[in-house]
Amino acid sequence: MSETAPPEESPPFGVCLSVFEHWLKLRAESARPDRLPTRDQIDMLTLPRETLPWFFIHQREGDRYLNRLAGTAMVEAIGFETRGRYLDEMMAPALYPERKALLDRCAEQAVCVHYRATLAAADREHVGFSRILFPAASDQESAVDLVCGTMVFFGNAALPPEEKKAVEEGYRGILLNSYFDGTTWRRIES
Repeated sequence: MSETAPPEESPPFGVCLSVFEHWLKLRAESARPDRLPTRDQIDMLTLPRETLPWFFIHQREGDRYLNRLAGTAMVEAIGFETRGRYLDEMMAPALYPERKALLDRCAEQAVCVHYRATLAAADREHVGFSRILFPAASDQESAVDLVCGTMVFFGNAALPPEEKKAVEEGYRGILLNSYFDGTTWRRIES
């Protein structure tokens, strides 16, 4: 399964929207003063069914992110097992800093982040992905140390015209990114 055409605006859609709405529900049920969900709230039995194959959990360890859980469809689309590996070991060095900055924004500002980006391996069936990141904590007392979400893939035909043109011209990087400020999605200007 891959996503259909992404909308022109920055709010998440499809599987990313489903997991975002689930995160809002987890926040409403959270006992933490900051209303962030904890790891024990993130239950594979209560996640929206359509998100499971695309769901992931990254644990922040110092300045790095360790993949703790990765859905089967996500792993298949990426082409290798990601669990137990650090993100900086799995990404092209040129792409890592801007992608890490989005995870850092999610963890440090405790906000959801949604972005679309190209894949480094252009020879695969998919040219890009849509990803939502949401902050969580290991327990009631921890700082944000988990970044969870979904990552779904799409082909060139699903891109809006300006993004399709950029990809065809060889652009590799972030196509669109936004964060949720508590009431609305706001674009992050590069």
